[in-house]
Amino acid sequence: MDNRKLIHVVDDSQDNRDGLTCLLREMGYNVEGYANCDEALERLKAMPPHLYIIDVKMPGMSGLEMLQKLDTKNNIYEAIILTAYESLEDAKKAMDLGAVSYLGKPIVKEQLQEQVAKALGLVALKIDRLNYLTKLEIDINGRKKEVEETLKILENRDVMMDNIFNSLGEGVLVIDNEDSIIYMNAQAQDVTGLSFSECAGNNIAYALKDESLLRILFGFLEKEYGQLMQLGNVYVKTNESNENEYYAISVSDYTNTDNKIIGKVLNFKNETGKMHFERLRNSLLTIISHELRTPLNIIMNYVSLLKVTLNKTTDISEVLEDMHIIGNRLKYQINNVMSIAHLSDTSMVPTNEETDIIELIETQIKKLKIEAEERSVKTVIRNKLKNAKVITDTKILGIALASLLSNAIKFNKLKGLVEITIDNINVDGDTRLCIAISDQGIGIEPDQQKTLFESFVQVEDHMTRQYEGIGIGLFLVKRTMDILNGEVTVSSSKGGGSTFTLKIPDQRSYMHDELEE
Repeated sequence: MDNRKLIHVVDDSQDNRDGLTCLLREMGYNVEGYANCDEALERLKAMPPHLYIIDVKMPGMSGLEMLQKLDTKNNIYEAIILTAYESLEDAKKAMDLGAVSYLGKPIVKEQLQEQVAKALGLVALKIDRLNYLTKLEIDINGRKKEVEETLKILENRDVMMDNIFNSLGEGVLVIDNEDSIIYMNAQAQDVTGLSFSECAGNNIAYALKDESLLRILFGFLEKEYGQLMQLGNVYVKTNESNENEYYAISVSDYTNTDNKIIGKVLNFKNETGKMHFERLRNSLLTIISHELRTPLNIIMNYVSLLKVTLNKTTDISEVLEDMHIIGNRLKYQINNVMSIAHLSDTSMVPTNEETDIIELIETQIKKLKIEAEERSVKTVIRNKLKNAKVITDTKILGIALASLLSNAIKFNKLKGLVEITIDNINVDGDTRLCIAISDQGIGIEPDQQKTLFESFVQVEDHMTRQYEGIGIGLFLVKRTMDILNGEVTVSSSKGGGSTFTLKIPDQRSYMHDELEE
């Protein structure tokens, strides 16, 4: 049986009921007839039809009362009411109660066929809508289950990520582009003294109470380093045992899936053990250097005295001159080792003062006079500034210049030239003093330049084996620039000489004007 074509006829008149049943069956519908509303409603429980044709006037329960109980608006079946033409008021009430249409008596076959087809069409739409809603509900329940499972996975993942970040041994603090705190692991909370549950969403500038840490962090954030911190920017924290702990801080970009920068990730690495080791090492280097320099100074003094006393003996004079040169080289290396020990102190703060760059360079050149004369190397200073002065640490900058000038002389060709050019340069919108030191020496291949500024590294080449040294001069230059917040770069090619450039920030808000061309 096709339930879509099942029709219940409810009419107390046997003739009317039989006549309707006959017409509907001729149209191809399955029909059941009922003499009263109670029988039809009872049958509804077992076999609901999809269309009722109900007479309005019946003994007992009327057709209108049955319509009210059927509630066609909230069920898949529809109803057509039968009424006499003079009972249009009943027809209107029936429509208000949910009847899809009405038929006047006597029944006209064409009208019956048209109204039944219309009603069953509405039933078909109800069924389709019900099937769609059922399917949609199934999909929604399925999606809901997926969402619940995903949320559970994410919750577990959050727990897992927290466990991972907390087991890193490093503090991790994440802020958005507005500097608001969006994540902290346990180590970061310990280092900063903050509670993530209390400060989540707060601006880090207002949340942090430690001004020294705040200065360090915003020194990074304002300059947008995005790279590991420079040596010398270490946060010192006193623990419960009143002992200092040292944390190296690194800053990197925090990006989303579209690789768009949406914040910063701050890492705090405990370097306390490393700092203690470095201090012991530096202390040992200082002691050894002092112990070596004292007897060396005595030897050098005796050599100088003998040179004056025995200046008429040619053979002895040559030996003494060699001893004097070698002694100076050894003294230079000992001074470098002492500088390493001094500059490795990560808590060092530069002493800023006005520095005359010309005077500082000339002083360093005088110290290297013997080495320059030995190789017949000349030096020339090309100053492009009206007044080459800068606010910086004179002593630290002097160490950098001494190392670069020494290398420029040592690795230069015989009778070569060292050019020192002083100018201004723009770096990321800031004007910096630029000192370029160029030589005409053996040069450095590009692949060897990568490790040039590491400690105890020399260029591995047969051309450099004739030169003495322990490979710390350029490391000292890099270290001095880190302390001064400057930069050192190299431009060189094998056999084509080298140019080392220092870019030094002025601690004032302006730099000296350049000379007009």
